[in-house]
Amino acid sequence: GANLSRADLQKANLYGADLQGALMVSANLIKANLRKVNLIGADLQWVKFMGANLRDVIWDETTIWTKGFKPPQSA
Repeated sequence: GANLSRADLQKANLYGADLQGALMVSANLIKANLRKVNLIGADLQWVKFMGANLRDVIWDETTIWTKGFKPPQSA
């Protein structure tokens, strides 16, 4: 449930972090490591994911992605 809206997390290593329910609107996740991160229920509208590692990221139908972004398969 953390509020990370507009946070600059470029190149951050968030491996395995629990971001369930996090508000991350307009966050910068360019080249960030999001491997195995729990994004269930997170609001990811307008997030910048260019070059981010989304391998094995965990999400479900409650996760809100940026319109037009094709999320990876959930782990």
